[in-house]
Amino acid sequence: MTRGGQSAPPGWSTTSTRPESAGKGRSKQKGPPRTGAFRALHLALVNDTAGLSTDADLRAAGRSLQMCRKVLTNLKTTLSFAQGQGLVAQNVALPVSIKNDDRQASGGPLRTGTDFPTRSELNATIENAAGRWRPLIITAIFTGMRASELRGLPRRDVDIDGGVIHVRQRADAWNNLGPPKSKAGKRNIPLAPIVVNALRQWKHECPKGELDLVFPNGSGNVESLTNLWKRFWIPVQLKCGLTADAGKVTQMERRL
Repeated sequence: MTRGGQSAPPGWSTTSTRPESAGKGRSKQKGPPRTGAFRALHLALVNDTAGLSTDADLRAAGRSLQMCRKVLTNLKTTLSFAQGQGLVAQNVALPVSIKNDDRQASGGPLRTGTDFPTRSELNATIENAAGRWRPLIITAIFTGMRASELRGLPRRDVDIDGGVIHVRQRADAWNNLGPPKSKAGKRNIPLAPIVVNALRQWKHECPKGELDLVFPNGSGNVESLTNLWKRFWIPVQLKCGLTADAGKVTQMERRL
């Protein structure tokens, strides 16, 4: 393994543990986020407190809960690789888990209009959605499908006559198609009449492409998350009067 273009000394493990084939189209940075938590790890110094001390160091540095989990995941991956190479006897970070802060865990029940949109907000969003965005937002609202699942939804998984969508494929942030992340992600969703009607009408207007997607871009390929965000979600929120500042639309994203 190398670090900074030079070979790592014996007994040292660098943090570049991500397979080269992963994430085509991603930034050129490889390995875990550059948090300074561990740029290089001397395997002989790893003990039972490695995972816990890493978490403590990150929190003391003011890192977010999400960042702490990413770094711990990469530490576990690094030690698993080292264990497979016979460099360490066990993965001491494996039993370590990072829990939510007590303040986040005691947030209480979800609130209409704060944690998710009100019925009037949803109706306004549908009324102000035009063209290819209308069937997309109707399907999203009445099925609860994720943006990745909608962007990667193929025609073969939509049974309009039977009134059901079979979720078997998703498109990631880099427009790569693949199965859902978990077994629970593969599911069948019954469709309300409004969704069936919207999809039946959209079927004749939808751009054609080799991927045969239900909600492609104008060329028939996977619609990028950036385009979905900038060309539809921000404008429709502004048009509905749900926000007066495009920078605050990020809060609306969590509610829909």
